[in-house]
Formats: sequence, structure tokens, C-alpha cells
Amino acid sequence: MSTPSILFPGDIDLHWVGPDLNKGPLPALFYLAISGHDSLVLDPFNQPVAFLEKNYQLRVFSLTLPAHEPPIEPQHALKEWAERFAHHEDILSPFVDTICRAATMLVQKNIASTLGICGLSRGGFLAIHAAAKSPLFSTVLGFAPLTRLSLAKEFFPITPHPLVDRLDLAHCYEHLIDKTIRLYIGNRDERVSTASCFAFVQGLAETAYQKKIRSPQIELIISPSIGYLGHGTSEHIFHQGASWMAKQLGAAHV
Repeated sequence: MSTPSILFPGDIDLHWVGPDLNKGPLPALFYLAISGHDSLVLDPFNQPVAFLEKNYQLRVFSLTLPAHEPPIEPQHALKEWAERFAHHEDILSPFVDTICRAATMLVQKNIASTLGICGLSRGGFLAIHAAAKSPLFSTVLGFAPLTRLSLAKEFFPITPHPLVDRLDLAHCYEHLIDKTIRLYIGNRDERVSTASCFAFVQGLAETAYQKKIRSPQIELIISPSIGYLGHGTSEHIFHQGASWMAKQLGAAHV
């Protein structure tokens, strides 16, 4: 199954599913998991997308994550990331900039009425970075998000490393405290660390409190771990999170 794409200036190849663009502006969600195409159509990665497409008047857009294009397989992508960082090449920050530019273009071209961003695992890491950088992303959803690159096993041989440490999500706190955020994680996720995810949310909430935000809209939902290293996400959780996002964006039911 192929997905349509929009090619924006700067070689931004944005894959998408949902109502035709001629229907005017609608709520829009960026979803990051693997490649732009596979994030939208390949099970189980696309489960939140398929749920939204079936139930809501909403468009879902996706971009191919760095090092997730052929011939590199998704399971080897983080090794490629680590090798690039070992050679002092930050391949992630330019990608975050690309997400933000794509979001701006969707608004400027009257395609998106509201914007949220969502990611799975490494995609969640990048989604949170993009939300911290762009005011257009008011709502953030993460499934088993990576919060520190140094916790991924592929990065063990090169850490500590200043470029890697600089991208810890803890550095984004002040740019996220006014967002509506919901994260899901298993109670024993050994791939991205349940404890690290909790520490990120706790630190974010504490920063919001110190900035006089008394009830920050930041949630962490911990469920029984499933799958390899406790890093799986169930269909139920995907659907629950997707439904929450649709409500936050004001998407109408089909």
C-alpha cells in the first residue's frame, strides 16, 4: 500500500493519510516511528494511525527518521546514529528542524487547523524535541519514548559524549511546560528505561511548578510491560492514546 506525499522546499518529503487536501484545513498529527511510509501503513507501528483514520476527521503526516531509509533496516538505525555521533555528527537536530519547517508549511498552506505530534520509542524522543522547538505543536503524545540517547544500548560504547548528552530531553524542560503532554510506558521497560521516563516527567512537572504553573498538563501512564525487553505497546494503549490526541486536537468523529 502506497501513501501520498507532499514535497515541500528543502526536500521535505511528507507522507500522509486522511481526508483529501481539497477538503480544507483539518486537525493534523505528526507521527514518527520508522520510515515515513511504514510509520503510516506497517503493523504494528501504524496502529494509532489506522485507528485515527478509521474514526476521526484528521490527517496524519510522517517523515522518515534519520538512517531509516534503505538499505539500513530499522533495527540497525540506532547503531548508525551512534556511529555518526562518535564521529561528531549530530544527525538528529537537523531532522528536528525539518519537522518544524514542515509543520510551519502545513499551517501556511492552510492544510492544518491544529497540530499535535506523536512518536514511538526513538520517534517519541524526536517528537518531544520538535515540540520543544516549535510553538505550533500544542499537544504531545509518546509511546515508550526514549528520553536519553545514552540509555540506548547502541550508544553505550561512545558515552559519555558531549553531543549525545546535549540532546537529553531534560534540557528541554522550559520549552515544554506549557504543552499538553501524555506519555505511555511499560512498568519494566529495559530498552528505554521506565525510570528515566518517570524522571523526565517528574523533572518537567517540577520545572513547571517552579515557573508558577500549578497544574501542568503532563501525564505519564504506566502499564504492565509486554514484548521484548518490556518495550512493546499494546493495541489497546495505541488506541487509547490516539483517541486522547484526537480529542485534544478537536477532531470530529467520522
